[in-house]
Amino acid sequence: MVLKTELCRFSGAKIYPGRGIRFVRSDSQVFLFANSKCKRYFHNRLKPSKLTWTAMYRKQHKKDIAQEAVKKRRRTTKKPYSRSIVGATLEVIQKKRTEKPEVRDAAREAALREIKERIKKTKDEKKAGFLSFPCEIREIVCTLVHLEGFVRIDWSSCVVFCISFHFYLSLSY
Repeated sequence: MVLKTELCRFSGAKIYPGRGIRFVRSDSQVFLFANSKCKRYFHNRLKPSKLTWTAMYRKQHKKDIAQEAVKKRRRTTKKPYSRSIVGATLEVIQKKRTEKPEVRDAAREAALREIKERIKKTKDEKKAGFLSFPCEIREIVCTLVHLEGFVRIDWSSCVVFCISFHFYLSLSY
């Protein structure tokens, strides 16, 4: 079971449940004191930083150094080093790292060009599939696209799917 402890506003000591004195000022601010001594010093306007037994004094004069030294333990950082991974050996990684940016850019452009050509080829095939159908069927498909807006055409199986009305039209002729 965890007990909810509070701190004394004057001394900084822990106050366990059922202990301490609560003082409510006229501006509705609540002060909690560990004992009558702390309450008396507070009302007499003594500064907690002047009394050697308060937490504030001990903090200002660095009296709890032993506990802070334990917290300030340093971690050793591991230095990065290169090693081979599943896809590539160390030699391949080193070669890619030392390769000039011009060579890298040229390889990237070649790959992009190849991808664009592949996309263009598939678009041309789709267009050729559309143009191979008779004029009447092409007009029907174009009006469906114009009216519905979202129509999926599968040229391989000659089927038009209309998404908004959930029907499909077979383009067999």
